[in-house]
Amino acid sequence: MLDPSMDWMADLDVGNDAEDAEMIEVVEELFFEDVVDEGVACAAEASDAPAEGAPEPDTFVALVRVLEEAVLAQRADTQAIACLRALLGVTRIEDAPFDEGRTQALVDGGLVVRTADGVHRSDALARQVIAWRGILNGESDDFEGCGQRSLDEWSADLVARVVGGGGTSLRAESVRRELRRRGVAAFGLLSQAA
Repeated sequence: MLDPSMDWMADLDVGNDAEDAEMIEVVEELFFEDVVDEGVACAAEASDAPAEGAPEPDTFVALVRVLEEAVLAQRADTQAIACLRALLGVTRIEDAPFDEGRTQALVDGGLVVRTADGVHRSDALARQVIAWRGILNGESDDFEGCGQRSLDEWSADLVARVVGGGGTSLRAESVRRELRRRGVAAFGLLSQAA
């Protein structure tokens, strides 16, 4: 299961120099003086309706799941899914297994850049991921950062390049049809509309 709280854009350079950074204390365990009534929490989890005050479901995470399914439908390996997650900011990009063919397809598409430190998201991809996440989660209505392509086109190209190999544009069109069958539309997810 994807963890939407992960540091999904940790490798973006946002101008935090080491001199400006404050020390962050990592706490291994938290202790609470109040007793938590676990029976109430379990009852709320069992209900189909979201609990009062519960956070809204993360539609971007739902998109990531659909894209993972599309990668598997292309008979790609688990490394392709790991790369997809890293590109979408679900996991750290430094930990993603980029092979040469996949990396070249992503570089050709302007999705990643190679540096002396390794492979990193391009600024354009980082902006698009942030913009689509905001749109899908209802946090923004500004499509400018999403780029010139619709969600289904953008997603299909990303999946096709992560899967790699030749004929990326032909594969992207096939993936786009698959994504549309799975509910990825031009500007959102059909399963999340209503």
